Amino acid sequence: MEWYYENDDRKVGPVSEQEIEDLARSGRIIAETKVWNDVTSKWIPYGQINSEIPGDVAYDNEEPHAANESVCIECRRSFLIDEMIEYEGVKVCSACKPVFFQKVKEGGHHGAMVYGGFWIRFAAKFIDGIILGAISMIFSTAAGFSAFNAQNAVSPLQGVVFFLQIAIPIVYATFFIGKYAATPGKMICGLKIVTADGDRVSYGKAVGRHFSEFISSIILSIGYIMAAFDDEKRTLHDRICNTRVIKK
Repeated sequence: MEWYYENDDRKVGPVSEQEIEDLARSGRIIAETKVWNDVTSKWIPYGQINSEIPGDVAYDNEEPHAANESVCIECRRSFLIDEMIEYEGVKVCSACKPVFFQKVKEGGHHGAMVYGGFWIRFAAKFIDGIILGAISMIFSTAAGFSAFNAQNAVSPLQGVVFFLQIAIPIVYATFFIGKYAATPGKMICGLKIVTADGDRVSYGKAVGRHFSEFISSIILSIGYIMAAFDDEKRTLHDRICNTRVIKK
């Protein structure tokens, strides 16, 4: 069964039943956290499903209650600063320490996200466009010579080139985002693509994000322009796939 849950007013998911239980045990989901699945048919507090989950602190309470308190970057609960661990400008409670440093070890996000703005993302997209355009030109030129040699008849190579012009951008985005969390253009501009929780984007989501870009482009590129006005610099395809573009 697939679950969805609220995190800072964002809908996160789908996650498996085992994952939702692990999140509850780690304190990232508590009694007041709203969850949903096909059985519930509506958003309900997790405490109604599992009464053993504590509900003394709201998950989205990110404000410390006193000057000597701070908020854990993982579970978002307030703790005394003396009882927390500080790492690269963020603080982690003792309970979240294993999860936090496992993410660090795996290269996951471990600090406050610094989002890539509209213009730096435009520059990255422009660079990717140049790279893909150069590749397309090479194949188009080859197809042109083939047609000329075939006395203007349609050659099999032209059909192959047409297929490659469609396939290469898909493979380009999927491979680089899935493996390196960034296309070459974004690498040059010091950007990477992550999930809402700062984790690496899967190959499957990378494919979905590529096709979602078509929606951003066909509506007069408004989907791209949205990044200039969004608090998290999200484009429409970022919203569709629940991804973020951040600075490394």
